[in-house]
Amino acid sequence: MRKIDVSGYLVKLKTPAGEMHDIQYDVKEMLVGILLHSSLQLTGIELHARMPIADKIKKHDLSKGELLLEEDEYSKLLSAVKTIQGFGMNDAEMVRRIIEAEEVAVKEAVK
Repeated sequence: MRKIDVSGYLVKLKTPAGEMHDIQYDVKEMLVGILLHSSLQLTGIELHARMPIADKIKKHDLSKGELLLEEDEYSKLLSAVKTIQGFGMNDAEMVRRIIEAEEVAVKEAVK
């Protein structure tokens, strides 16, 4: 499994009037956007296969800490990061979190 920090962070955004404002970068929303990005040219089958991962990301409770992804889920996200072009400075922290996602061993809870 891979562990990804999905907490938001502040980025600078320039308004049309030229003023700089700090805004909260929504990491979860951006991860979903990357996973399903149109430049990946996903087939219907591929899109369908990624939707449960997108739902898992969207539903993750930030108070529970990092998001845990199975290796196959993580590989789809990492592949998207390697394929999509046009990331900018505000995306750098999120991209770093994906690329450097820590591998963790998970034990099944005893019932």
